[in-house]
Amino acid sequence: MPRFSKNKKKVIGGLLQEMGCSESMTGAILQAAQAETEQEAASATKEIHRQLFQNLSQQHKQGVRFNKAELQEFLGQDEIPPEFQELLKGGKMPPDPLGPSIAFESPTGWSSERVSSYLHIRKGRKLLGEIRVIDDFSFRKTLHSNEVRDRIQKQNALAVDEGWQTSPAQFGDSHGFKFRYIQTEPWWKRVQYLLEVPGGKVSVVLDGCGKDFDEAAFEDKLNTLRISPAV
Repeated sequence: MPRFSKNKKKVIGGLLQEMGCSESMTGAILQAAQAETEQEAASATKEIHRQLFQNLSQQHKQGVRFNKAELQEFLGQDEIPPEFQELLKGGKMPPDPLGPSIAFESPTGWSSERVSSYLHIRKGRKLLGEIRVIDDFSFRKTLHSNEVRDRIQKQNALAVDEGWQTSPAQFGDSHGFKFRYIQTEPWWKRVQYLLEVPGGKVSVVLDGCGKDFDEAAFEDKLNTLRISPAV
């Protein structure tokens, strides 16, 4: 795999951190993506697993329960190392969330799972993104950050293939903006929606993590989004 340019590394690293990756995890993922030898790839994968194990162990100690399919998804492989198998033991389901709830009718082949005050979105077994309730300040802040990013991109400060494309979005009573990122070498696709929906505002993120995906069927169901206040 060829080395990333400085700008591409910055863009991809920023995306990973937006997804919640720590700085050290981001560095390990970038190292794995650019590995030129089997030794480099093995070393980077080992570091990714170490970082992942620390994160999941902390959640497990707080009572979060993981199943085999989830660990396989996190690891990106069918084989579960011995240390990760310990995470299959004990634990309990997280307590019921106190925040607002999100109603969403997943399209055929997709599913949603409530985790705290947001929804995990899967296509088949693959975790593809999330729907998160946000307040007015977060909505305006994210929108402003994306507008700044668009201005920088138009000035060619970020030398990426296609880069970000912004368009207005309307799905029934839900409306706002769609932000779509495409990079062809190496392949990366990410889609974000900032929407006002009945009951509040949401940020919706889909990311293939290096794999392509078609969001059309998902978009056809965004008109079903509803937010109910905490009870």
